[in-house]
Amino acid sequence: MDRVEWMLYPRICALSEVLWSEPSARNWDDFYQRITTFYPVMKKLGINYYEDDAMNEKEFVPSNEKPALVRNAHIDTNIPGNPPYHAEYAFDGKSNTFFWGGTSVGPEHYFTIVLGEPMKVNEVKVITGDSKDYITMADLLISEDGENFVKVGKFDDLGQASATPDAAKTIKAVKIQITGQHTCWPIIKEIILK
Repeated sequence: MDRVEWMLYPRICALSEVLWSEPSARNWDDFYQRITTFYPVMKKLGINYYEDDAMNEKEFVPSNEKPALVRNAHIDTNIPGNPPYHAEYAFDGKSNTFFWGGTSVGPEHYFTIVLGEPMKVNEVKVITGDSKDYITMADLLISEDGENFVKVGKFDDLGQASATPDAAKTIKAVKIQITGQHTCWPIIKEIILK
């Protein structure tokens, strides 16, 4: 049911807007502003809604130039890349960009974000690809020192993992450790630290 709600909201709001408004009165910018203002209400009501900071952006076209990371960090991975889908796209703060690996992955593969400075984190969330490009057999790990990792979550069948440490934890690194053989070339849309 969580997945159904996630796919339904805010789409049902957009459908209502189209059905209840005259074509001449429809305005995307106005609707977008109103729907994003309503997100806290949906959250308070316990609705699992899709929130995408890229709803108002154009389709993603990767660049030969590596994107800037959302915060001071570096990426350590042994997943071969698929140029120009740079690993940095997985931590650039935009959910419409993505890293696309250049080979299928197995238990020997990992993807790590090592922060330049430790930060307090209340939630870690990872969103991977669509359909066949999901990472489904992997663990989500965090580290306080950047070297010793602790498992805090596991990827689900839809290619997502999240963890909310018991108390706001100061971390230095987040790691995706693949635990099973995949047949896909994996996509990592975004690693989110809140």
